[in-house]
Amino acid sequence: YGRMGLNTEGGYRYNLTNSNDYKTGNQWHVSSQLFYWQKIKSISLLPNAGLLFEQGEKNKDGSELQTYTGGSALLATAGMEIYFKKFTMGFNFKKPIQQNLNNDDAAYVQARTRISASLTYNF
Repeated sequence: YGRMGLNTEGGYRYNLTNSNDYKTGNQWHVSSQLFYWQKIKSISLLPNAGLLFEQGEKNKDGSELQTYTGGSALLATAGMEIYFKKFTMGFNFKKPIQQNLNNDDAAYVQARTRISASLTYNF
């Protein structure tokens, strides 16, 4: 709407069993970010903020479920994309706000803050 928008996406990853009879659990995610498009001369800025939910099944070694694998996490996201001619530069920050990573020892496995950057050439 105008220069504001909402981007929602999801994905599913189906994993196969490897030659050692080990299978990483299937995973899915859904995210939604509110963004604001702003143009300054020949540069477009796209700040965004939203939520990301991830869910993963437990891994299996043969038929045995693996401890400390799988679970879910909800993360708050904030980022910025910068468009200039045929280039896009992106920065993203994801902070866990809720998690259930399938273990009783909260100090053992915790989702961590994620920071990422990207550079894309659009042709």
